[in-house]
Amino acid sequence: MSVIEQTRLEKLTNFEDRYPCLNCRKGLMKFRIYVNMFALNIISMKSFENATITVIMLNSLTLGAEVPGDEIAW
Repeated sequence: MSVIEQTRLEKLTNFEDRYPCLNCRKGLMKFRIYVNMFALNIISMKSFENATITVIMLNSLTLGAEVPGDEIAW
């Protein structure tokens, strides 16, 4: 026999307490779990890492090309 850990959604389904608006709070918690799962899927993609590094490199080049004291007076 082996023990299998419940997922967060399964734990939420089994969650009970004595405070009011349990179904509303469960709906909000379920939405938060789905948002967290979506965000985790995005940040674990290799293309996200490549895009982030590209933006950092472009920002570094932009800051390096900027001439100090060359301000435009509006």
